[in-house]
Amino acid sequence: MADLSEFSLREIIDAILEQAEEQGMRPPFIVIGVSPNGSTSVARFKGDGEAEMLAEHYEEEGFRLPMTLALIDQNNNAIRGEITAEGKHIWH
Repeated sequence: MADLSEFSLREIIDAILEQAEEQGMRPPFIVIGVSPNGSTSVARFKGDGEAEMLAEHYEEEGFRLPMTLALIDQNNNAIRGEITAEGKHIWH
């Protein structure tokens, strides 16, 4: 099973934040990452790119792929994404 480094996860989160802003979504954004092994992260982004961690739980092996990402804005609009086992990201 593939894993995901913290560095590449941050790049993917930056991309979803950029997409949200391009779609007119309004910060603050809540970003949730959930891995099939139970690793979970919930962060709040105010729009300046800095994250405030709200909740997190990491299994010993970290995030495993595939995993699900969701972003919710202040108006309750949402973007859902998936990071496939190959590391490709798809937004719904």
